[in-house]
Amino acid sequence: MRLHRIRLELARCREFPLGSAVRGYEFVVPLRDGGEVDVPACEDRPQRCSVRRFWPGEDEESGHLVHQGDHRWAIRFDGTAVDPDEAEEEPIFQFDRHRIVEGQYLTIRERDEVDRTFRIVSIR
Repeated sequence: MRLHRIRLELARCREFPLGSAVRGYEFVVPLRDGGEVDVPACEDRPQRCSVRRFWPGEDEESGHLVHQGDHRWAIRFDGTAVDPDEAEEEPIFQFDRHRIVEGQYLTIRERDEVDRTFRIVSIR
């Protein structure tokens, strides 16, 4: 399994017409050569598929990706609940159907129930 660090930054929106480089996520996930998420590798070793959320004025949060079946993915933040089944999750729209390449966009529904679009700015 070859892991990649993917940095997402908030894309242009009403509140941030130029986007924001200090608001976003970093994912560590396995990708196939074409930029698709390697779903079997994620499912085999989910603890390796980590996520970090960074946002000014808020504590940095870490978590991991959760495959909920049927092309549904979410970020589950570590330490948000005693019972893992009650942990807070943020859905990622069509994560395993996107090509993860620089310049593309992903939409995440954050805990405040707002869908925010993020641009993929780097893959290492």
